Amino acid sequence: MFTKSVNDRALYERLTGIQEFSGLPASSLGLTSGQVLNALDTSREEYSTLDLFGVHVSRVLLTILLFVYMRMFGIRSYLSNAWMFLKVFWFDLQLNSLNSRPQDSTNPFVLIANAIVFYWGILLNVPAELLRVSKQVFINTPIGLDNCKRYIPKANTPSSVTLILDLTPHVLLPPPEIPQPYLDADRNIQVPDKKEVQFVIAVRNEYFTQYKSHIAAERVRLLRDISRFITWCCLVPSINELTIYEKQGIVWDAEDYNGIEAMKNSILVELESFASSCKKHELQEFKACIPSITLVDWFNKTRFSVNEPDDIVGNDQHIEIEDVLSSYEEQRQLVVNLCDLRIRETNFKKLTSKILQESLESSDNVFNEELPSTPDLIVAPCNSGRVNNSLLGYACIDQSIDDKTKSMVIFSDLEFGFPFFSKSLYNYALDQPIESPKGTQVPSNTVLRMAQSRNIAHYVKKVKNLEFQPSVDVRSPVSPRQVASPLAVNI
Repeated sequence: MFTKSVNDRALYERLTGIQEFSGLPASSLGLTSGQVLNALDTSREEYSTLDLFGVHVSRVLLTILLFVYMRMFGIRSYLSNAWMFLKVFWFDLQLNSLNSRPQDSTNPFVLIANAIVFYWGILLNVPAELLRVSKQVFINTPIGLDNCKRYIPKANTPSSVTLILDLTPHVLLPPPEIPQPYLDADRNIQVPDKKEVQFVIAVRNEYFTQYKSHIAAERVRLLRDISRFITWCCLVPSINELTIYEKQGIVWDAEDYNGIEAMKNSILVELESFASSCKKHELQEFKACIPSITLVDWFNKTRFSVNEPDDIVGNDQHIEIEDVLSSYEEQRQLVVNLCDLRIRETNFKKLTSKILQESLESSDNVFNEELPSTPDLIVAPCNSGRVNNSLLGYACIDQSIDDKTKSMVIFSDLEFGFPFFSKSLYNYALDQPIESPKGTQVPSNTVLRMAQSRNIAHYVKKVKNLEFQPSVDVRSPVSPRQVASPLAVNI
């Protein structure tokens, strides 16, 4: 009979059991700073529990969205890597089939036998190729020359490569400024407290000590990465020019130590370390593939030789001088360009002033003297989980206005290491068309061996008494054939 009418707010409080407060300042809620306070409406001075609940729900939704995004990003990376390895498998299989394809014959029996041997040999080596490609997912740095060459493309490798390196940022906040005496409103000199000044000086000393230690550690890391990358490039016969770009240039241009000499020693130590990991039968091959390495400092216009040519004369006094000169001429040259941001800032200004004063033509050689040439491949590794998305001020120029070079730019999601090096080369090789190398032989370090095929050929020859020879010789290496880049990214 008797009813009690309540308003909506009272009904809400009775149903939920929560008494909502309104008209509370943010300071009384304990929110003086932080993410929650930043999420509130800054135009208001008082907030309710509903406002705080909305902020909490927004934070939960944001966390869920970030979790879903990271999971989707991980799945996408996994699928892209799986697709990449499938393309690598098909690339090596197709390259081997082009190199070992049997020659045409007028005899139908010989033609059929060659085809059977060819496809049977590829079929038997498909599991080995799948195993080799799958190892690229888990491999870190292979040991030995043969193991390293197994994960390097046999063709379509670039002739010039640029490596973009970046320092790991110093995460500590900058120290406070030293308190200075000042004049107050009454023009009286106010001297800061001595204890406060001593505390600030101690904090600044600690900061700069840690900063110098961080720079020294980064210098050692970059030195080792550069030396390892140069050593790996020595294993690729087509690479004759390598550019190392580091924005600040702390590795080769420092006031407190000789950077070039440290780089030379680091490269020699890395070459010696790689040679010590090779087997006895690999040492001679590794020695033959080591080029003459020359460091070029583009800003200071200086050149330094890292490894002198081997003394091939030895104790033999009857060797001809023509043999000595020919051996020096046949040695491969690897030019390592050292560049930093000063190339873009200083040298570009020099070129601009020369163009305005001397009216230079576009074909003048002064452009090639101030800026490095455009490479075929530009790679940037991931640094401490951060994927680079810029070239950090790297500048280059085409050698000729008639021959425009297109570079392939790769911002890898892998940390610096041999998997990063191998995947970058395969990305470049997969972008190039595969041409049938007529008249060439199968590389000696190819993955798809033809040993089983040769045994089958010998068996067929013995049974059928067919006079034919294997169309290829697996014992002789082949030089990789270079092709032009049809599609890439303009610098």
